[in-house]
Amino acid sequence: MSNTEGYIYILTNPSFPHHIKIGYADNVERRVKELNRTECTPFGFRIYAKYKVNSRLKDKCLHALIDILNPTLRSVDDIDGSIRTREFYSISPEQAYSVLKNIAAINSL
Repeated sequence: MSNTEGYIYILTNPSFPHHIKIGYADNVERRVKELNRTECTPFGFRIYAKYKVNSRLKDKCLHALIDILNPTLRSVDDIDGSIRTREFYSISPEQAYSVLKNIAAINSL
């Protein structure tokens, strides 16, 4: 694998039953292990899907598309006057995968 290839991933976590995480990693299994090291969530992340892409940070395009279609789906929080925008979405993993699959079809991937 070249150093520009990686994966867009969709993760679920029973701690957040109404949210999924969409991100990018060169190695999804290693990324999940990193996320699961925290003691701040009672349950661990699970890989719902991963999709191979040929360049880094393609997840940002998916984030932007979801934000355009429905900006209320993204996890945004105001903590002491500081806005935190995260890669968590209030969307089912099936819906997120459908968006990803359709983008791939448009791009003939």
